[in-house]
Amino acid sequence: MASGRTELISLVKYYWDNYWKKNPNLTLVICGSIANFMFKHIVHSKALHNRKTFEIKLAPLSACESKLFFKQYRSNNEIAKFLMVFGGIPKYLEQVDPQFSFSENMDRLCFQKKWFFCE
Repeated sequence: MASGRTELISLVKYYWDNYWKKNPNLTLVICGSIANFMFKHIVHSKALHNRKTFEIKLAPLSACESKLFFKQYRSNNEIAKFLMVFGGIPKYLEQVDPQFSFSENMDRLCFQKKWFFCE
């Protein structure tokens, strides 16, 4: 959401300083999957300096957790193939269409225009 939108961080700072921090029941959660972006534009941002109170680093899903993600519609071999390509990143695994084979999903997600990994 924030990619390429530098004004978004300033906007968050403005609303935090002027509205949100006054509400003791409000917790602002900022999350992202691109670590470099998060550190450069969020954690080390001058606009948000010293405002971080807690940080959670989420690891990718394990192979066993990923298998649960696919439920019953994939063989162990196919699940292993998807994990070799996508790792255990839930957002990436979520893009897999159960109606298509591994090869068809790879073509659809990685090599066709206007699909998830081609934007």
